[in-house]
Amino acid sequence: MPPLEFRRMLTGDLPRILEIERASHALPWDEGDFTRVLCGADGRVVGVRGVIVGFVVFRVEPGEAILLNMAIAPAWRCLGIGRAVVAELQEFARAKPGRGIAALVAERNVVAQLFFRAVGFCCVRIVRDGSGDDDAYQFAWSAEKTPWANRIARMVFGGKQTDGTTEARRHGEKP
Repeated sequence: MPPLEFRRMLTGDLPRILEIERASHALPWDEGDFTRVLCGADGRVVGVRGVIVGFVVFRVEPGEAILLNMAIAPAWRCLGIGRAVVAELQEFARAKPGRGIAALVAERNVVAQLFFRAVGFCCVRIVRDGSGDDDAYQFAWSAEKTPWANRIARMVFGGKQTDGTTEARRHGEKP
């Protein structure tokens, strides 16, 4: 695969981003959603030979980066591009001591849940009605030796460190 190109998202990128978004999400953002969110967030596109093949939208807050939206074009999935996008965010987080990354994933989006687990995130809590009418899982990642995600998990789940398997079993799901 040719090298990936990362750059800031531009207004002119929206038609291609919307195309990828509609092909990737059951409840896709529209142009207004992107416009509103990008006023207070940061967007990056990933390209191959000048063609946008994916994007990520995140907001930086004290102590963490919140991953708001991410998608890879269907024809470019399973090639490591999603991992590369997350690796870019992880490098950003590593540059600021104590910073982690959080993402909210819809309960029915099992592919995203498995993806985030595969790239080192932990499920730290269940958010009721966190994704429209659906419940969602909050995933977290940290570069610290004592993971930020596990510190949150201890607070949320009463002193227990967790990777989400206990909570999944509690709700009748396979971890």
